Parts: sequence; C-alpha cells; structure tokens
Amino acid sequence: MPFLIISIPLKFQAVTAAHCVDFIKPHQVPYWLIKLGAHDHRQVEASTQTYNLKRIIIHPKYFLNADIAMVEFYGPAKLNSRVALPCLPKKGEYPAPGKKCVVAGWGYTKYPGGVYHTLQQAELPVVKSPHKGCHNNKEAVCVGYGHGKMSDGKQYPNGCRGDSGGPLVCRRSDGRYQWEGVLSFVYSYCHSYTAYTPVNQYIDWIQSFITSKN
Repeated sequence: MPFLIISIPLKFQAVTAAHCVDFIKPHQVPYWLIKLGAHDHRQVEASTQTYNLKRIIIHPKYFLNADIAMVEFYGPAKLNSRVALPCLPKKGEYPAPGKKCVVAGWGYTKYPGGVYHTLQQAELPVVKSPHKGCHNNKEAVCVGYGHGKMSDGKQYPNGCRGDSGGPLVCRRSDGRYQWEGVLSFVYSYCHSYTAYTPVNQYIDWIQSFITSKN
C-alpha cells in the first residue's frame, strides 16, 4: 500500500493529489485507512489517529491541471500539536515569488533511493510562474532552487517520489502557516523544481465539502 501524504483543511475531510487516488475503485474505498499525526510510520505512535475512508472525490476537471482530490473519512479528527487545521489562502492569490515555504513528506531524498520512515521537511523558495522548471505550467505554484548546490556541496532538497499529495505551507506575518499547494509533479526526481496544485484556485471546490459537522 503506498503511503499517501495528506493535507487537512477540515475535520472530516482531507486533501491529496488526484493522481495518488485515481486508481482506487469505489468499492475499495472502505478498505483504505488514513493516518493523521504520524511521524515515524514504522512505529505505533500515541499521536497517530487512524480512520477508515468514507469517500474519495476527484476534481471533475482533473487532467493536466486540477490534480486534487477530497478524501472523506470517519472522523472527526482530534486537533492537537500534530494535527491542526491550516489557514486557507484567498481565492486567486498566489504566494509571492521569493517567499520561502515549507514542503514535507516521507519520499525519496535521492533517486534511485527509497522512502523515509520519518517525516522530512525542507524550506524552498517560490519561483515566478510559468517556469520552465515546472514545465511552464501556468497554474502551478513552482518552488525550488534548481540544480544549484548548497555551501557544503550537497544538492538542494526538493520534492521527490513518495511526496505526491503533500502540502506546501507558507508562514504568514502573524506566525501562522497558510496552505498553498498540493504536490503534483517534479521536473526531475529529487532536485530542480517541484510543482504544486494551487489551493487558491480550488477554494470554492474545497469549501463546498464543508458540512455542519465541521
């Protein structure tokens, strides 16, 4: 079973990339689980909350863009230091180029390689879109340093295989983190640039799933 990275905007719903779940048939959904608050997915952690999935809704325009899906589960999620609701961006408002934002996941850090057992994170700058490093995709939030290297000679970190569906969050002036993207694709495995589905373009769709339970 692939480990899917989830961003949580609601207490009964989570969001991931559509390409992470488009192979799951409706009758298979109840057999899938979602884990919240996990850090080391090899361990049984007291912080982890596990729920059965209820429904998966892939965005109706999913193809080259709209790589986003809503995952409903039997919650509600219990909010704590490891499970929190993110701030949402304004509709149509992208993070500014140069803004450094946080990416996270259990994916590869080099290719070929393997997934990590513990959650990894890195801070990467937003670059102006459309950018060749994200296949000139006009919709994507594109982040990364390109093929440059750090002062110690190591390659800059980047999204990679196993990170798909993970969140891009940017710190606001009030200290809170705002959810800006869902990892969609990478230009080159583990280096160069990472393209995120922009949350600001799908705010109406996301909010349409908010129910009285939330």
